[in-house]
Amino acid sequence: MNTNATVIADRLATAGISCHYCQVVGDNQERMVLSIRTALARSDAVIVCGGLGPTPDDITREAVAEVMDTALHRNNDIALYIEGLFRSKGKAMSPTNLRQADVPEGASVIPQRDGTAPGLICPMGQKVIYALPGVPREMEEMLSRAVIPDLEGRIAETGDTRVMESRVLRTWGLAESDLAQRLGPLVASLDRDPSGINLTEDGSVATVPSTGKLDESSGGQSSGEGLSSGPALMGAHPQGVQPLGAGSQTGEGQASGGRQQDPGEESLDGQPRATIAFLASGIEGIKVRITTTATDRNDARRLLARVEGEVRRIAGPAVFGADDETMEIVVASLLESRGLTIALAESLTGGLATSRLVAVPGASRWLKGGIVSYASSAKYELLGLPPGPVVSREAAISMAEHVASLLHADIGLSFTGVAGPDWQEGQPPGRVYVGIAMPMPEQANEQTHSVELSDLTDIPDLTEHDSATGNPGKFPESSPAGQALQMHTASQMHTASRISEAVELNLPGDRNLVRQLAVISGIDLVRRRLLWPRPR
Repeated sequence: MNTNATVIADRLATAGISCHYCQVVGDNQERMVLSIRTALARSDAVIVCGGLGPTPDDITREAVAEVMDTALHRNNDIALYIEGLFRSKGKAMSPTNLRQADVPEGASVIPQRDGTAPGLICPMGQKVIYALPGVPREMEEMLSRAVIPDLEGRIAETGDTRVMESRVLRTWGLAESDLAQRLGPLVASLDRDPSGINLTEDGSVATVPSTGKLDESSGGQSSGEGLSSGPALMGAHPQGVQPLGAGSQTGEGQASGGRQQDPGEESLDGQPRATIAFLASGIEGIKVRITTTATDRNDARRLLARVEGEVRRIAGPAVFGADDETMEIVVASLLESRGLTIALAESLTGGLATSRLVAVPGASRWLKGGIVSYASSAKYELLGLPPGPVVSREAAISMAEHVASLLHADIGLSFTGVAGPDWQEGQPPGRVYVGIAMPMPEQANEQTHSVELSDLTDIPDLTEHDSATGNPGKFPESSPAGQALQMHTASQMHTASRISEAVELNLPGDRNLVRQLAVISGIDLVRRRLLWPRPR
């Protein structure tokens, strides 16, 4: 997977610069030079990722220098930095490492903070080439510290007074097609009310006028070629190139909604405009990016808030967070705000769920711990399960109840199932049961003896099963690869103050995917239960 291109596109889109073109180029200088020249011919800026290391096939510096029609020179400050880095670690340095200190004439250096290869900013008249390391953490740090600020400065120099605001809403439990259908009226209203001034019952958004563009290319590593900007960087889109936000696709499963503007169309009325884009993000669900542009930042923020409110209203509890809020961060916040603690019993997930939760700072305040009871004997001996099948609703409920009791937690969460590839206890691969035991919600009727899952969740049946074998059949094209498929419940109330239940999931994919899907679905189950209504 081209993760660097995905990250670059996402970070730039947040800054109002959306991914437009992506191209992977091998370690061949002739092809790299051709790719960079092609990108410069249609774009104002190019990002080249990778190929800055010390080995002979790291030839991005040479390719960029050829495009710039200039020579490389050895930067003594970089050479001293590299030598000092090796010396501080007590390691001998190969002379080939000093290749990383070679810089094209006229280029400026982006200093390293986490490795040896510096980045480069290479101006070419009114255009610019950025060269970044292929190591993800180094690339991301330089992108945020140097590239984006430099791009923003170049945009400002053009006299473009437009500003952008962006928000990414994270969702779980809805297929991409279902989410797009629900938000369809909101997106369709782009043509009727491009400024969003008259938000109706269904809402209104519009495309962002896009005049500048940016290319992203790869030097020897899998990255991309082509990023387009919302505000003008330095020029206009060539005719026939469709700007992102007008129905194009880019990045990792990203698609935008809205009418298809002419690439050179400008916003002449001065009204704020907005766009919505859907990004399928695998086991992290579907992301909905809202971007607004205006000549006044307050106007852009007001429109963003209005459109965000409509998206949240329409998508309902499927929206679990915004921007960098992961599912575990949201659940941690809910647990802390309610003064509750949680404990986990994991079988097929092998501690993955506990690991995600413990990664949240301050987890010791609400996470009592976890028990990995992988073998059936461990479930019987550690968790007190009665004799019988361990892949069942009853087992999941018992695991959740016992781990909560053993670790003195308010909430118990459990995972048991079949990750595959073989069947177990007559259950197919992908069959997972998630159990939860927790305080009874304040508004629940204490005389009832069950709580229907349909009352608390909004997760559709997205799977088809072969009636003869019970195996999962064809999964819908739009189903995100991290969503729970076909969910049912068997819940029981054991006391007047607590409820226990189990949810059945039928998940697609190999062992790793099944386990990852189960984890985020289980953590989401806790979130939904904490939201309906506030427990005691």
